Amino acid sequence: MSKQLAKTKTKPKLLICAPSNEAADAIVRRIIEIKKDLKHESQFNVVRVGSGQKYDPNSPIVDVMLDTVIKQKMGNPLNEANRQCQSNNLFIYTNKKDLENEILINTEVIVTTLNSCFSKTMEETFKPTNIKSLNNCHFTACIVDEAGQSIEPLIFVPILLGIDKLILVGDDKQLQPLVKSKVAKDNGLGISLFKRLKTWFEQKRSTRKSFPVTMLNTQYRMHKEICLFPSKYFYKGEIKTAPSVKMRKQLSFHPYMILEHESLQDNTGEVNIGEANMIVTLVDILLNSECRSLTVAVLTPYHKQREQINILLKKKKISLNVNTIDSFQGGECDVLLISTVRTNGVGFMDDICRLNVALTRAKQSLIICGNFMSLRGERVWSDLIEDAKERKLIKKVSKKVITNSRVLLAMIKL
Repeated sequence: MSKQLAKTKTKPKLLICAPSNEAADAIVRRIIEIKKDLKHESQFNVVRVGSGQKYDPNSPIVDVMLDTVIKQKMGNPLNEANRQCQSNNLFIYTNKKDLENEILINTEVIVTTLNSCFSKTMEETFKPTNIKSLNNCHFTACIVDEAGQSIEPLIFVPILLGIDKLILVGDDKQLQPLVKSKVAKDNGLGISLFKRLKTWFEQKRSTRKSFPVTMLNTQYRMHKEICLFPSKYFYKGEIKTAPSVKMRKQLSFHPYMILEHESLQDNTGEVNIGEANMIVTLVDILLNSECRSLTVAVLTPYHKQREQINILLKKKKISLNVNTIDSFQGGECDVLLISTVRTNGVGFMDDICRLNVALTRAKQSLIICGNFMSLRGERVWSDLIEDAKERKLIKKVSKKVITNSRVLLAMIKL
């Protein structure tokens, strides 16, 4: 859509929203990459609004954050205004607010979360002030990414800005909204508007002239070896890999590999110390290779395992993105390690939507670590392991070498 935006003579204005900062940031990164290949006359502005997260100073997202753009416009950071107006804080604030409004109004693409799209800043700039102005919405359309993960009321928040065209992009085969209240679940809050509408249109398909649901079956993220199993198992083999992905430079590591170890979970079922040590050893290997300039991340289903991995990384003075699977939906990274944890019972990992999310986050290399003695009892895990065996992409890791860098490196190297 960003490419189409660049081709139009009269550039539309888009609001792009996502349920999480992780998903919103992934969109911004992708747009920045697209803009690099555009000619000068096709360029458009993008601004990221509303994230309170701390970013690596070298992250490209920092340059398009609203606060950064304001500082660049006013002087870094408001030095000139402060020198001239030290005794008049109100003037400084008003001046900054005016500039903030001007930047937002003149930006073609604004990216934010659903929670932040009606923040005070956005409301003051874009909210229709009366009924007549509803017909003069600032935005051509609002695109909601990962719409299948959002609770229904949140989807309607952009409408408060006068939005009259809503495009929902999502996947009902991935995680649905997280709703803890049984009463709310029983009353349907756990079903996204995306899934509800898709189901309704499919049921009415034979009686309708138009069908406003389109499947996007070309993926631009994953190496073809990573895409193979998810496409076959979750999407009936319909997902194809774009030629641009196939032309990427290949890393010296396997794009897809399963490492099966013998370490056991603890009594809580949410921590596997041996596996955590193995993950950290692999991280160390990757960050001392060509991957040091790439994004490397770790996913696990449990907060306690996440904490354990972070403790071990801190001891090695390694700073890394370690997430739970649920919090990483919509996110992506170049190289991904998955810590499955379980050896007794299946726990969270019996959810095929959760597994689908985990398997589809990596761009160039995906390494799954686990003791599959229990997970094999679930059909999807059994099929995953058999698929890896057929492709000769599963290797056994004995207790003796679970943290042996030399042996693990040999296993994941091409």
